[in-house]
Amino acid sequence: MSTPRISVNALTQYLSAPPDQRRRIVALQKQPATFMVNYYEPAANVIAKALCDLGSAEAVLSTAVDELYSRSAANDFDAHRLPNNAEAVDAFATVLDDLAELIPDTLTLSRTSTRFPKLQYHGVDVSVFPEVTIRGSYPRHGQVVGGINLFFAKDERRRLDGETARVPSALISELLALHGGGAKVIGKLCLTADVFGGQIHAAPVAYKTTMRRVSSACEEIAMWWDRV
Repeated sequence: MSTPRISVNALTQYLSAPPDQRRRIVALQKQPATFMVNYYEPAANVIAKALCDLGSAEAVLSTAVDELYSRSAANDFDAHRLPNNAEAVDAFATVLDDLAELIPDTLTLSRTSTRFPKLQYHGVDVSVFPEVTIRGSYPRHGQVVGGINLFFAKDERRRLDGETARVPSALISELLALHGGGAKVIGKLCLTADVFGGQIHAAPVAYKTTMRRVSSACEEIAMWWDRV
């Protein structure tokens, strides 16, 4: 019997999904299709690269959009995937300046290389992997840590909004509090970029209500797991 598991972005979608869709989300986490897991990987790689070199970010994004649109598709899957990834990169370019303004010059952004341990709630492993890690010296706090998660949902009905928008960033904060190497976690540096939605969401200062929702959702997922 496998351990129940879910990614942070899938958990976020689960929380805002109607009851009839929640079972499908759990089923896809139990038996994920490879093409779905990696669908936006090209865009995520480009965006992370741009964030780690903010001085050249606009050029990196622009070049990638042109390259993705012009790349020859090897199959029908890529014929859909490549332009959608180009759209994602282009969409992110519209919020780049807003995101950059949230990062003080004293901090360094780098690709996350560590595979963090899973967070666990009610026996459900929750995987949280911020594509970019933020570290450095922060006024009055010394050495600090944060992270940036990328959320891809082209369908407007699946975009982040309201309380649900806080979930990924709150879980980044939880993760780094446990596995951030002892640096102080700064909530406003735990960020989620809703790529297609054009919004940046930081972890709230107080998120007990958010974490109660996460805990309740994981309790449901644990009950669903062996039934899908």
